[in-house]
Amino acid sequence: RYDEVESSFLINGQGEASLDLFVGASYFPPGDSYRVTVDDMTTEIVEEDGMLSVPLKLGGPVEVLIEKSEDVSHVSF
Repeated sequence: RYDEVESSFLINGQGEASLDLFVGASYFPPGDSYRVTVDDMTTEIVEEDGMLSVPLKLGGPVEVLIEKSEDVSHVSF
C-alpha cells in the first residue's frame, strides 16, 4: 500500500538491503523526516534530495511501515 499519508511494504529476503523511495515534493514535503517501522523497531529517517532510503537487515519476511512524522498518531500492523 502506498499513499500520501503512509506506506507499507512486505519484503522478504536474506542479508543487507535497502528500500529506496522517491518522495519528491509531489508526494511529501522535501527535507521532512519519516517514522519508519520495520517489524517492531521504529526509527526516524530524513529524506535527502527527494529520496528516502531505508536500510534493512533481512532474515526472512518483514513488514515496513513508513509514515510522515507530523501525521503519526499511532503505529499499527
